[in-house]
Amino acid sequence: MKINFVTNIEKDSFGGGWSGMNYHVSRQLSIDNELNYIHINPPTGFYSVLLYKALKFFGIVPFFPTFTRRRLELIRKIFHLNCQSSEDTTFFLGSTSWIKCEIVGTYFAYLDADFKTYLSIYHKDRNFNRSQLTDIYYLEREFLDKATCVFFSSKYAMSRTKKEYNLIGNNFEYVGLGSGMNNQVTKNNIRLQQFIFVGIDFVGKGGELLIEVFEELGVLFPEAKLVVVGCSSASKNNDSNVEFVGYLDKSKQSDLDKLIELYETSLALVLPTSKDLTPLVICEAASFNCTTISIEDFGIQEMIIQNETGILIKNDSSLKENLKGSIKRLLIDKSEAMRLGINAFEYMKGHYNWDAVGHKLRSKIRLTLNR
Repeated sequence: MKINFVTNIEKDSFGGGWSGMNYHVSRQLSIDNELNYIHINPPTGFYSVLLYKALKFFGIVPFFPTFTRRRLELIRKIFHLNCQSSEDTTFFLGSTSWIKCEIVGTYFAYLDADFKTYLSIYHKDRNFNRSQLTDIYYLEREFLDKATCVFFSSKYAMSRTKKEYNLIGNNFEYVGLGSGMNNQVTKNNIRLQQFIFVGIDFVGKGGELLIEVFEELGVLFPEAKLVVVGCSSASKNNDSNVEFVGYLDKSKQSDLDKLIELYETSLALVLPTSKDLTPLVICEAASFNCTTISIEDFGIQEMIIQNETGILIKNDSSLKENLKGSIKRLLIDKSEAMRLGINAFEYMKGHYNWDAVGHKLRSKIRLTLNR
């Protein structure tokens, strides 16, 4: 089968989050199919950014710069120049960028969230022009409703999209995601009194809170250590029990080996995030028998079985104390950390792997198109 694969990520780009999803979804679709890989990501535009900053400066609600009418129209033109009508179908990574595209025939999409859900988690819609947002919401609703099938990385995202856009969603299907790292039984590495945090958005993922927690834990557990991956050192942090290793590029073998070593020697991945959807790092950690302490929210709550594969904590006024208590629990009982890690490995292997996701995608497309 021939498929137009439309994405805003460059081919073979491999990392965390969205680029990791793009890499694995495209690879899975290329099994038994011929992909016409269409990369469309025009720059936001100097004047759009300048106008956005100027409006904010003068206290005027700005446009969301990534999805201005001008940029969406440019995306539409590039799409029609590159999309081959001879292909059997079209597959979109995401939805918002493509809402102005005129699609002939069947089309599919893979989402981790719709734009309305994304905006509510990572931004505040009142911070952007209401007229623009109304247009985007209307067009995205139409795009999703008319799709042959929309695949979701989490049940949470699928449910939110139905609610946000008042859609029945008969064409929606949950398929999940994977770790991007081969699930493997790790060596008998010694689990240090060490925890790992992985995230580029240090504040949004809860990094500042973790620093506070480890400052307080250091009094009772001087050997306890937090390793921060993905961002540079916080200027105000002088704690000897917090180490910033910076960004690790998984496409580089030396960086990948370092990340694997950290997962293998840590008691848990700790992610007290307030801005997230379905973090791939939970799957990555589980690939190396490393459990996770995270928030009982977003798609995370379906990725972790409470007290069986990891620890979920409420994102409320008790967050800090519950986070501290969960970390102390594993510091006191390393065997508990190992039990949770082994269970996480088995659960992820059975429920979160890209081969299983790919099989669902290809089967649904073939069945729908009678191929």
